[in-house]
Amino acid sequence: MKHPVHLHSILVAAAIAAVSAAQADPYCYHDYSGIEWYFTVDADGGATIESTYPPGYDPMSGPDSMYYYYYWDGTIPSTVCNDDDWVLGDPPTQYPVTAIGESALSGLAYSGSGDPSSVTSITIPATVKRIGDYAFSGFSNVTDIDLPEGLEYLGWDPFSGCNSLSYDWEYYDLRVLDGWVLGPWGWEFGYSYVESADMSAAKGIAAGAFSGTTLRSAILPVNLKIIPHAAFHGTSLTDIVIPASVTNIEANAFSSCSSLTNITFVGNAPAVQLDPNAENPALSNPFYGVSQQCIVTVQQGTTGWGTVPGTWNGLPTQYATAPATYTVTWLDSDGTLIDENSSWVYGATPSHTDPVKASDAQYDYYFMYWTPELEPVVSNVTYTAVWSANLRYYTITWLNENGSRINTTSVGFGSVPTHADATKAPTAFHTYTFAGWTPSPVAVSGPATYRATFTAVPKYAGSGTEADPFIATSKADLAALVTVTNTLYVQLAPGLSIDGPITVPASMTLLSLDMNGGAIAGANGDPAIILQGNTTFSVKGSGTISAAYGVEAVRRPGSVAATSGVTITGLGGGGDAAPATFAADGESITSGIEQGANGKWTLTAFAELKSGSVAGLDDAQIKVYAADTPAGLATAQPMASGVVVTDKAPAVKVDVNVAPPANADAQFFRIGFGN
Repeated sequence: MKHPVHLHSILVAAAIAAVSAAQADPYCYHDYSGIEWYFTVDADGGATIESTYPPGYDPMSGPDSMYYYYYWDGTIPSTVCNDDDWVLGDPPTQYPVTAIGESALSGLAYSGSGDPSSVTSITIPATVKRIGDYAFSGFSNVTDIDLPEGLEYLGWDPFSGCNSLSYDWEYYDLRVLDGWVLGPWGWEFGYSYVESADMSAAKGIAAGAFSGTTLRSAILPVNLKIIPHAAFHGTSLTDIVIPASVTNIEANAFSSCSSLTNITFVGNAPAVQLDPNAENPALSNPFYGVSQQCIVTVQQGTTGWGTVPGTWNGLPTQYATAPATYTVTWLDSDGTLIDENSSWVYGATPSHTDPVKASDAQYDYYFMYWTPELEPVVSNVTYTAVWSANLRYYTITWLNENGSRINTTSVGFGSVPTHADATKAPTAFHTYTFAGWTPSPVAVSGPATYRATFTAVPKYAGSGTEADPFIATSKADLAALVTVTNTLYVQLAPGLSIDGPITVPASMTLLSLDMNGGAIAGANGDPAIILQGNTTFSVKGSGTISAAYGVEAVRRPGSVAATSGVTITGLGGGGDAAPATFAADGESITSGIEQGANGKWTLTAFAELKSGSVAGLDDAQIKVYAADTPAGLATAQPMASGVVVTDKAPAVKVDVNVAPPANADAQFFRIGFGN
């Protein structure tokens, strides 16, 4: 490979001279880690990093130490300032970093001991537009460098020695970093077998990228601005098309390309730069060494060529007789224009950034490819985007009747959402069946919310009023009803027979019970009904409330009102035949037992009468039985003494004087009426 070392040296000298003219003494800026950044300021106020140095020797290593230690995180400052301008309360002017000079970062590539820097990634400020020759040479551990989007110029082999750097994979023959062509693979090692390069989709070309290579044909980037120095020096190019976007062609860009026979310019004449510091500036002409028979073909209507036919930079000129470029049109799948570019030269393979298509209600769109398949341009051509349409899914929210969330589901556009039936807990008087969702679910076109509705199903017939009482069809019904309301009007189902007890809480103020021909009987020695408070208990209709032998049928602290059709009766009476004035079996209802002083008890009882009144009873017909257990009452004999009837209107009240039981925890009494 031919490497124009002498030419490069001339260009470096020119660059240094230019810097000296702009700023003779570079300023120094120390960053937070102590690194020294030397820079110059151009006429536009932008700063060019000229060189860098790590901090001084580490004093902990001793005065004779040749080693220093520093840490650099790979970040180039976006602004720099003059350390000498620091004044308390008056910070110095900050200059944006717009350029990285030749070998500017090489001072940070190695530690004081000569070991390679451990930096693996370098961050370049977005303000940087130019990067000089060998700017980042020597960073052997760097794998990633992101070039700024606004970069306009890339120098000669700027990443020399960055052997771990990752390049763009889609270019197989060329080393390309972030869209910038550095040259063909192998060129940096002294060889290259690349004869053609389609760089139409690239962002730019580095200086000297193809210098001395076997390149025979090349398609330049469509939006190229600068053809840098020595980019194609000494190649075997036979013809080249210069895009209309090119404004500058630098020194020796095509020098020694003796095989060139035609150079076609699409736009106006670009600026042609020489190296003013060369011993013979004419030798640095971009077209020095190109055959004088090489034709410069220009377009009608363009400027800067002088008289055509004529000469330009010593080469003969002519007007083009055929288009130099072709139009590539990019359409959406519906025929809508996405983009159009008329700068594609013959043989260039067109490219375009992947388009983006907004989602509609039904689909999310993802770009797949262009159709027809992209091929080198030979005429005006149109490409159409092909999309993958992915069905959109929406969140459907399902709410309870009270607005609390049951669930959320994801349902595709166009599908009617479904959900398992909601449930609602029963209340005291109702159960609930699911009646559907409101609004009624429809095909999905966006997020939606549905609320459960229910139909109330009464647990009991009736409305619970005096005129329309609840109907209890079982013991469970009656037991439940007496616990859920303070005032209850209830009727037994016709002829319903219930085993008690039915316990009425103290909170109930009124219990109106229509027996409706039914019966409630105490079981296992319990009363039929237990009133725990001063509930007004009203019984009507016809039926029987009864309890076992010697047990009150209704236990309560208050009174009981019953119609004449209701029989409230206990079993027992000592086995004696009942007088005609009593109901069968001489039943009694004991409503209260109170203990007084000296072991005396007061018992209150009701007699069930067929006729007459309690007041008309003979005291001898009132018998009191006592026992230590309820079972003992069945065989107990009437007390022969210690019983005094104290009242017979409206209930029988007796005082009983008995000794407390010796071996029992309680004492039980019953009152019988009869002979």
